[in-house]
Amino acid sequence: MMKTKRFLLFAGDLQYPNGGAEDFIDSFYTIEECNVKADELHKSNKSRYSWANILDLESFEKIFVYFGRPL
Repeated sequence: MMKTKRFLLFAGDLQYPNGGAEDFIDSFYTIEECNVKADELHKSNKSRYSWANILDLESFEKIFVYFGRPL
C-alpha cells in the first residue's frame, strides 16, 4: 500500500493571497520537508511568499509560518 503524504503546504503574500486551494504549494511526507520548502520559497521570492500554512492531515492541526512582516 502506498503511504499518503501527511503535510500540505500553502503559501502566499499577505496583501494578495490567492485564497484556499489557489495558495496550495505541495504535499510532503514529513514536517521537516515541508519547512524546508517553505523556507526555500520565502528566500527565493520574499515579496510573493510572506506567510505559509502547513496542514497536518493526521491531526488536522494548522501550523502557521510567518516570515517577518507585520500582520
